[in-house]
Amino acid sequence: MFDRLRRKKNVNTLSGINYKELPGYGVASVDDLRFEAIEFEKSIARYIHRKSGVVPRESLGHIIQKILPNYPMFPEMPEHWPNFLDEAKKLKMLRNNVIHSDFVDIPPLAEVYKRFKKANETLRPFRVCSAGLSRFTYIQWRDDTLLLKIDESRYELKVDDIKNLMMELHPASRGDVYFLRGKLIVSKVLDYHYEKITYFIENHDPFELDIEESMALEGMLGSLLGRHFYSQ
Repeated sequence: MFDRLRRKKNVNTLSGINYKELPGYGVASVDDLRFEAIEFEKSIARYIHRKSGVVPRESLGHIIQKILPNYPMFPEMPEHWPNFLDEAKKLKMLRNNVIHSDFVDIPPLAEVYKRFKKANETLRPFRVCSAGLSRFTYIQWRDDTLLLKIDESRYELKVDDIKNLMMELHPASRGDVYFLRGKLIVSKVLDYHYEKITYFIENHDPFELDIEESMALEGMLGSLLGRHFYSQ
């Protein structure tokens, strides 16, 4: 009986909500838009590389105008590609505005963000997260505190801290919630190419992960929490 009561208490601790949504939760920010605009150029270059086997060196405008039309995504659907090419030309112009922080004469931010994101998703090949876990070591529990090393830095995270970190690792909630309990955790895109995210955990060293490593760490933490609480 007492074992059942203890397990129920632990499960509630695991599932309890320790955050609240900030105003504007789920709405794209200027940084989100800039990330997708920068990714747009990379997505097109990677697409041409996959299709042709050659990394394009020309300007984005030249690639869209002269090279991209030669590599339709779905040859069996000829009506699809002209529509995408037309949108790509428009996004190329909008990209210049976004990169130079000129938002005066462009459509609403949320609309432009969705258009860039849709184009990037169209060009992106389907793949499963391939990041390994080799950077995350010394993983063990001390009561309800997780001991973890990321590279050479050591972290001691209680349950609320882990849940906060998982919220910040997840792209849908990253930077959009206020933590009611546990350590303050903040993430910033600091690298010039917008490819890595730096995470700051209160009273710990910051660490940097790319998107796939963030996904891998989030999945690992969720698995560790579940196994820890349901095994008691």
